[in-house]
Amino acid sequence: MGGYGSSAVKTAIFGGTFNPVHNGHLHLAASVCAELEYGRVVFIPAHIPPHKEVAQLAAGPHRLEMLRLAISGQPAFSVDSCELDRGGVSYTIDTVREFGGDPGRLGVIIGDDLAADYWSWRQAPELAREADLILGLRHEDSAPLSFPHRGVRNVRLPVSSQLIRDRLCAGLSVEHLTPPAVLDYILSQGLYRAE
Repeated sequence: MGGYGSSAVKTAIFGGTFNPVHNGHLHLAASVCAELEYGRVVFIPAHIPPHKEVAQLAAGPHRLEMLRLAISGQPAFSVDSCELDRGGVSYTIDTVREFGGDPGRLGVIIGDDLAADYWSWRQAPELAREADLILGLRHEDSAPLSFPHRGVRNVRLPVSSQLIRDRLCAGLSVEHLTPPAVLDYILSQGLYRAE
């Protein structure tokens, strides 16, 4: 990791559990590049998410590998393990500061489903000052974000990591919800099977 904030390439970070990564994540990242002219999106899997309990959280190395497989061949996308390496609860403000750079230069992608609780994030006002918040579309009835931000007009894809896990547990198909290489990895590693 390192050096993204000081690079000439306009960079946005996209944190989450990615448990597993799905096509909605990839479409949102591509929309940020296309609409807001970011040259790079860095996917950062959380070690421990601070705002949600996640059933069947795959181990960090599995989620990291699924991300690597998902973005293979897409030069604008990369993966960083800084939150997994740091351990503990993953806070976005810590990651923004680890990336460094000029205040407001780094973009931080969040889904509008998180907007209502953004005020509860660690050092939320400082985060809004130190990075450009980018709000992606996830749900029709999401609350507005009351901090300065930029919006992206991505298509709301009806897919979520929870949906994929639930369908896998039920023995149902998840083809076309996540990249084929990710699905192959999930099946080969026996992830998200019914207990």
